[in-house]
Amino acid sequence: MLTERGVVISVEGNRAKVQVTRSAMCAHCESQGTCNALGSSPKAVVSAVNQVGAGQGDLVEVSMKESRVLKAAALVYLVPVAGLVLGAMVGDSLAASMHISADAGAGLGSLLGIAAGLAVTAVAGRKASQSGDALPVISRVVVRHMGPSMELLGSIGTGK
Repeated sequence: MLTERGVVISVEGNRAKVQVTRSAMCAHCESQGTCNALGSSPKAVVSAVNQVGAGQGDLVEVSMKESRVLKAAALVYLVPVAGLVLGAMVGDSLAASMHISADAGAGLGSLLGIAAGLAVTAVAGRKASQSGDALPVISRVVVRHMGPSMELLGSIGTGK
């Protein structure tokens, strides 16, 4: 289970927006020096399922199963690449019937395939986000109502 700490900045129904420090969230990752998945800012805001009734200003622990992270990575990276490869193969095989060269068919097919892969990724991501299945979960409140100064977040880090 991946667990990070952050400060709740807003609550909307059973979901909350939590501000976490990028360095704490990414410290365990081998790609931390090259990844910009959360942008270049040292802080990131994530949407999380609020199953513990956390309120604005609370310092919380946000958790997510590693398997969900791996599934999301597979969706984002593998589906478009599979679309690219399959599209190139289909385009190559249909090129003669379209009276174009095999290279042009493969190129056109790969463009259509990657577009289809990206569309599938976007739709699946939207559905997972709406259902809450892909969202991290606020697993506990560490400190109630941190108040207006959220700068403490940087000094608290992820200590357990």
